[in-house]
Amino acid sequence: MILSNNRSLHEDIEIAKTLGYTEEFIFEDRKLIGKNISKAFEKSECKLVDYCLHEDEEQSILFLIESSNTKGCLSTTCEAYSDAKLIDFCMSMEKS
Repeated sequence: MILSNNRSLHEDIEIAKTLGYTEEFIFEDRKLIGKNISKAFEKSECKLVDYCLHEDEEQSILFLIESSNTKGCLSTTCEAYSDAKLIDFCMSMEKS
Protein backbone atom coordinates (compact mmCIF):
# COMPACT_ATOMS: atom_id res chain seq x y z
CA MET A 1 0.00 0.00 0.00
CA ILE A 2 1.21 3.46 -0.91
CA LEU A 3 -1.50 5.63 0.60
CA SER A 4 -2.42 5.94 4.28
CA ASN A 5 -5.32 7.55 6.09
CA ASN A 6 -2.81 8.41 8.84
CA ARG A 7 -1.50 11.15 6.54
CA SER A 8 -3.29 14.12 5.04
CA LEU A 9 -4.48 14.15 1.45
CA HIS A 10 -1.71 16.58 0.53
CA GLU A 11 0.97 14.42 2.17
CA ASP A 12 -0.23 11.36 0.25
CA ILE A 13 -0.22 13.30 -3.02
CA GLU A 14 3.37 14.41 -2.40
CA ILE A 15 4.44 10.83 -1.63
CA ALA A 16 2.66 9.57 -4.76
CA LYS A 17 4.46 12.18 -6.87
CA THR A 18 7.85 10.96 -5.60
CA LEU A 19 6.83 7.48 -6.82
CA GLY A 20 6.02 8.76 -10.31
CA TYR A 21 2.29 9.48 -9.96
CA THR A 22 2.66 12.93 -11.47
CA GLU A 23 -0.30 13.20 -13.82
CA GLU A 24 -3.41 14.98 -12.58
CA PHE A 25 -6.50 13.14 -13.80
CA ILE A 26 -9.95 14.64 -14.15
CA PHE A 27 -13.15 12.67 -14.73
CA GLU A 28 -15.28 13.77 -17.66
CA ASP A 29 -17.81 11.96 -19.88
CA ARG A 30 -16.99 8.59 -18.28
CA LYS A 31 -13.30 8.94 -19.12
CA LEU A 32 -10.19 10.01 -17.30
CA ILE A 33 -8.34 12.91 -18.83
CA GLY A 34 -4.72 13.67 -18.07
CA LYS A 35 -4.62 17.42 -17.49
CA ASN A 36 -0.92 17.74 -18.27
CA ILE A 37 -0.86 15.51 -21.34
CA SER A 38 -4.39 16.28 -22.66
CA LYS A 39 -5.10 12.61 -23.29
CA ALA A 40 -8.32 10.73 -22.52
CA PHE A 41 -8.38 7.18 -21.13
CA GLU A 42 -11.25 4.69 -21.15
CA LYS A 43 -11.84 2.67 -17.99
CA SER A 44 -10.58 -0.46 -19.78
CA GLU A 45 -7.20 1.27 -20.24
CA CYS A 46 -6.80 2.08 -16.54
CA LYS A 47 -5.78 0.18 -13.43
CA LEU A 48 -6.52 1.21 -9.88
CA VAL A 49 -3.29 0.86 -7.91
CA ASP A 50 -4.43 2.21 -4.54
CA TYR A 51 -7.04 4.42 -2.94
CA CYS A 52 -7.54 5.97 0.46
CA LEU A 53 -10.30 7.76 2.31
CA HIS A 54 -8.98 10.83 4.09
CA GLU A 55 -11.36 11.72 6.88
CA ASP A 56 -9.54 14.86 7.98
CA GLU A 57 -10.84 18.34 7.22
CA GLU A 58 -10.83 17.60 3.47
CA GLN A 59 -13.14 14.55 3.63
CA SER A 60 -11.85 13.17 0.34
CA ILE A 61 -10.81 10.04 -1.51
CA LEU A 62 -7.51 9.83 -3.35
CA PHE A 63 -7.07 7.31 -6.17
CA LEU A 64 -3.73 6.24 -7.69
CA ILE A 65 -4.21 5.18 -11.29
CA GLU A 66 -1.98 3.77 -14.01
CA SER A 67 -2.72 3.74 -17.72
CA SER A 68 -0.19 2.64 -20.34
CA ASN A 69 2.88 4.77 -19.52
CA THR A 70 0.96 7.28 -17.41
CA LYS A 71 0.75 7.28 -13.62
CA GLY A 72 -1.34 9.81 -11.77
CA CYS A 73 -3.77 10.84 -9.05
CA LEU A 74 -7.45 11.66 -8.91
CA SER A 75 -9.23 12.96 -5.85
CA THR A 76 -12.83 13.74 -5.01
CA THR A 77 -14.80 14.83 -2.01
CA CYS A 78 -16.72 12.16 -0.11
CA GLU A 79 -19.35 14.48 1.29
CA ALA A 80 -22.91 15.10 0.11
CA TYR A 81 -21.61 16.72 -3.08
CA SER A 82 -19.36 13.85 -4.11
CA ASP A 83 -19.47 12.56 -7.66
CA ALA A 84 -20.88 9.04 -7.30
CA LYS A 85 -20.19 8.29 -10.98
CA LEU A 86 -16.51 9.12 -10.50
CA ILE A 87 -16.26 6.91 -7.43
CA ASP A 88 -18.07 4.02 -9.17
CA PHE A 89 -15.85 4.45 -12.23
CA CYS A 90 -12.65 4.22 -10.19
CA MET A 91 -13.80 1.38 -7.93
CA SER A 92 -14.84 -0.72 -10.94
CA MET A 93 -11.42 -0.44 -12.63
CA GLU A 94 -9.17 -3.45 -12.85
CA LYS A 95 -7.07 -3.58 -9.68
CA SER A 96 -3.31 -3.59 -9.94
